[in-house]
Amino acid sequence: MGRSRIVVEGRSIVRMCWRVVAVPSLPGVRLGMEDRWWAWPRRAARLPGRSAASRPTRTCARRPPAGSPGRWYSGAVTRASTLLRTLALGLALAACAVAPGEATGLPPAELRPETLEAWNRYVRAAEARIERDLRAAAAKPRPDPPGADAGAPAIARVAGEDAEGGIDVPSGTVHHWRGRVLLEGATLDAVLAFVEDPERLPAIQEDVVAARVLERGDGRMRLYLRLVRKAIVTVTYDTEYDVTWGRVAPRVAFSRSIATRIVEIDNPGTPRERARQPGEDHGYLWRLNAYWRYEQTDQGVVATLESLSLSRGVPFVLAPIVKPIVNRIARESVRRALDALQKGVAQRRGAGA
Repeated sequence: MGRSRIVVEGRSIVRMCWRVVAVPSLPGVRLGMEDRWWAWPRRAARLPGRSAASRPTRTCARRPPAGSPGRWYSGAVTRASTLLRTLALGLALAACAVAPGEATGLPPAELRPETLEAWNRYVRAAEARIERDLRAAAAKPRPDPPGADAGAPAIARVAGEDAEGGIDVPSGTVHHWRGRVLLEGATLDAVLAFVEDPERLPAIQEDVVAARVLERGDGRMRLYLRLVRKAIVTVTYDTEYDVTWGRVAPRVAFSRSIATRIVEIDNPGTPRERARQPGEDHGYLWRLNAYWRYEQTDQGVVATLESLSLSRGVPFVLAPIVKPIVNRIARESVRRALDALQKGVAQRRGAGA
């Protein structure tokens, strides 16, 4: 009896673990695989042409006897696995209900004061570290080897800036990514010339559909961009930035863009176009900062980008669906910015500018 109970409990645990992994990832296919795997001894026994001696035999009762501890445990595991299956099915249906180009069904979100305060703390910590890195790069007699392949940006998520490895952002999510690429054969002069000419971005950066310099000064400008972010949802934004740039050493330069206005646009490019008011937007993009460092090497210029953005918090039930989408959008934004820098600098070199 003891051995039978162990086998039944072991099967229940394996079955539950399989459902936890399989059902949320691919319900339609994996669930069928799971049913075949679990029921194969019973189905094999009904196959034509199988003799009684060749049929699989059960080594234990399907359920432990009534009143035994194994009976209660098996029932609890079954109920838990059913609950997990129901939750996973609900998540899958929620994902299937999302149509490309439409909102995810999340209600509008409002940027709360505590969320903004946590974001500002994170930005202060990140900027202090970025400034230290910039001064350290400028103090080196020679720059480090590139460590990046031309034409192949390296992109990775950045851990939190506080001592515990992350900052809690109530009702929001901070996305911090770093990208690095070698602009082979480029010079700092060519890179800074590209930075000063952002109105060419729509031709080379796929998520920028309009660009206009609103105000220009010495080493600074106010810039307008219309952005389009696409994943399962497509969202258009009118954004404005304070942009600064300059050299901190003969072989090291920087540029920064801090978003001062981000407005979600409904029905862009149509007579029904309108800007959503604060508290009406979906909260996919509340803040966006970009910090660039450029280092001249013998092979070219190594460009490093750190992108910080703030979006709404995601309900726990929808987190497995929504968070990967938001993370992918943030990562793709970094990749597109690096690609645009490569294309823009290469075009200037090709034109002899």
